[in-house]
Amino acid sequence: MARRAVLFYVLALSCGAARAQTASAPLTPAQKALVGRMAEYAREYRRQLPDFVCTRITRRSRDKSGSGEFWQPLDTAEEELTFVKGRESYRLVKYNGKPVKPKGQATSGFKSSGEFAGYLAEIFAQDANAEFQWERDEDSAGRHTSVFRFRVAREHSRSTVGAGAKEEVVGIGGLLYAAGDTGAVERMHLEADAPEGLKARGAISDVRFIEVTIAGQRYQLPGQAETQIRFKGALLKREMEFRDYHKYAADSSVVFEDPK
Repeated sequence: MARRAVLFYVLALSCGAARAQTASAPLTPAQKALVGRMAEYAREYRRQLPDFVCTRITRRSRDKSGSGEFWQPLDTAEEELTFVKGRESYRLVKYNGKPVKPKGQATSGFKSSGEFAGYLAEIFAQDANAEFQWERDEDSAGRHTSVFRFRVAREHSRSTVGAGAKEEVVGIGGLLYAAGDTGAVERMHLEADAPEGLKARGAISDVRFIEVTIAGQRYQLPGQAETQIRFKGALLKREMEFRDYHKYAADSSVVFEDPK
């Protein structure tokens, strides 16, 4: 079973767009073929990634007005992210620019995972029965990108949202941006439905991939990611930057936490 993509939050941003799909023409044979290449890319993505280490910088901010126009910085966390045998682990290195003790934790209010492979696995899992609609084509700097709208219904989804100790499976939707020739996913804009049993109204995440060279080989890996939530009328924003990718040293040790 593919690893679940998970979004944790307290109260999340409304996103009715994830629930409803506007009617559109059926996919053309060329568009269907591209979706097939995207699915193959998603299936092979985690398997072809090397063991690596990178730095994740997370900046949190809040807009008490709830309008999204008056952001105030809250804190900044720097973590060492280790990806070994398809699994992610995190070690907090600095909090607000100051070194922290080993096993130190920053209280972020919510967290997310899945930027590397979890979301792709969720969308293209065979039992997800994802629906795809062509949105548009984009050309920039000699690159051709096709944009598709997707939808995974709640009854087929493995994605969950949570508040405190509670979790609930939700449907997801959004946009996928893929290279027209290879099907490599270059950006994911994800919108989670509002969970029925939690005081929440959905969640929005956006992940942008960049080309990274590790040990002489090129890979598509996250460069930036953002998640927004609503909490007591205010908006919270979590902006992530991934940098300094390099090969994981075989003589290092990694301890994974038990999944909750």
